[in-house]
Amino acid sequence: MDFYSETTKSDESMSETSQLIARARQLGREYMGKYACAEGTLLAVANTLNIPVSDDVFKATIGLSSMSGGCGGFCGAIVAISLRFGRTPATYHEDFDTTKIGKWYLTLRQAVIRVRDRFVAEYGGSLCCDIQDKLFGQSFNFLDPGGLKAFTQEQDVSAAMEACRRVTENAAGWTVQAILETEAASS
Repeated sequence: MDFYSETTKSDESMSETSQLIARARQLGREYMGKYACAEGTLLAVANTLNIPVSDDVFKATIGLSSMSGGCGGFCGAIVAISLRFGRTPATYHEDFDTTKIGKWYLTLRQAVIRVRDRFVAEYGGSLCCDIQDKLFGQSFNFLDPGGLKAFTQEQDVSAAMEACRRVTENAAGWTVQAILETEAASS
């Protein structure tokens, strides 16, 4: 399914799922201009699917934006999926059986794999360096003091931000799709 063309259709002709995916993509693009990639993806998915995000979860997500090695959009997707399917400390050991993996974990894993597979198909991987290589022909280590400086010197910053908006837009749409598909498969 070509999500870009889906977002250009009128709301009346789109299914509810397509509308949610289009909404997440729109918010992902918008939020990448306000936040970094991980938080932008997380909030786009959360606001589309009405998943509560505490201030502490939001704050914890900032370190995942180009600082973890993983693509921030993918990391934000994992946080959103975990908020949807994960457990709290109080419920973590309910129905705990050490001889099998819990259904909640398998459900969460299935959604993450769906998003990861989209990243691999589109960008060749889910690491920030994979995506940078695909988009810019090289990668930059933003934790290295010279990495960010080299990035801003070698790239047209507005073009680079546009590329990152597209990644965040894709990540948000793919995550909403993965969550909805996983919920449908689990019911």
